[in-house]
Amino acid sequence: MKKNIRIKAISVTIAILIISFVYINFHCQLIDGENFLGVIVALSTLYYGFLVYKIEDDKMFKDLFESFNKKYDDKYNDFLNEIRSNKSIEINAEKKDKIIDYFNLSAEEYLWFKKGRIPNDVWKAWESGMVDNINLPQILKIFIEETKSENGKESYYGLYEKIEPRLKKHSLDDI
Repeated sequence: MKKNIRIKAISVTIAILIISFVYINFHCQLIDGENFLGVIVALSTLYYGFLVYKIEDDKMFKDLFESFNKKYDDKYNDFLNEIRSNKSIEINAEKKDKIIDYFNLSAEEYLWFKKGRIPNDVWKAWESGMVDNINLPQILKIFIEETKSENGKESYYGLYEKIEPRLKKHSLDDI
């Protein structure tokens, strides 16, 4: 939301600058016609560059969004729902690796959010899903094991610090 407001503000500012410059120059004849045209072209190029940037930013978000959702749907959705519906499911080495891969996907999503490529509303939805999934007892146990050291926490690009306050408080013995 803040990003869209900023983009609209920049667009309006550039448009106002162009209109103001044209108006002032028309009435005051500050610069000659050739230089005037150069300034208009420069401001228009700046505005066009900004629009291209916005389009590329939207394309990057779309690509990231589709990629992350496809990866989640293909690899993790059914798997996590299976764990959610069967609390007594045994977590073997293969399933543990898949859960750790899910943590890595979540951390990658958070990294792109921190870089400003994932909008806040999308991140909030994803974060809520992550917290719900990680709070499943079998998954929470692995997450606690993975993040008990500083290196373990750092390996998830700050995701641990972001979601830790929303995780259920358990020791490994309780799970």
